[in-house]
Amino acid sequence: MILTLYGMILDTIAFVLLLTTWIFVMAAVFTTVFQDTKGETYKDLYTTVLVLWNGMLGGYSTSGIGKDLYWLHVLMTILYVYMSNILLLNYLIAIMSTTYSDM
Repeated sequence: MILTLYGMILDTIAFVLLLTTWIFVMAAVFTTVFQDTKGETYKDLYTTVLVLWNGMLGGYSTSGIGKDLYWLHVLMTILYVYMSNILLLNYLIAIMSTTYSDM
């Protein structure tokens, strides 16, 4: 059991690096596109990372987004949540399943 846990932890390092890179790149994109909106949601990179992390967990926010950027924000949020929750989570499950079957 310990060897299986050790193998899973080692194999998920790639997943953690991929997730961190994905969140950082999307935070840079969201900050660049929505930094001039009225709200404080996307004022800097740190705040945007927190907003995106909460969005990945189901806490979405559209405060301060004007009518001109509302649909762009919705589409980008849908893309972000789809990639984060569905594809990356399935990737993590596949990594753990493969490691468990190999052990």
